[in-house]
Amino acid sequence: METNAFGNTDIHLPSKYRPYFHQYCLTRAEGTANSPESSPFPRMVDMWFLAMCIAVKENLTPDFGPHTDTYKAIEGAVFGSDPWRSNAMTLLAMMA
Repeated sequence: METNAFGNTDIHLPSKYRPYFHQYCLTRAEGTANSPESSPFPRMVDMWFLAMCIAVKENLTPDFGPHTDTYKAIEGAVFGSDPWRSNAMTLLAMMA
């Protein structure tokens, strides 16, 4: 059985990015759906994961600090449905 190392870790994003996640993801936090033609990411976690991978590859640092206005975009429990994603995040952390 796979363990979800990130099950208790929610993803908080700067509030300024919220409109982009709602625009480019099919399923939004409010439970409404966008059109697949205009929203290439099935879930917010998919868009976030791609952004995290690009940030690691480009050696970028977060652009927000402890006093930045953020919102909870993704609950950590979502990583339990994609066990490979937890493993990939662990490997990415080891590379950074």
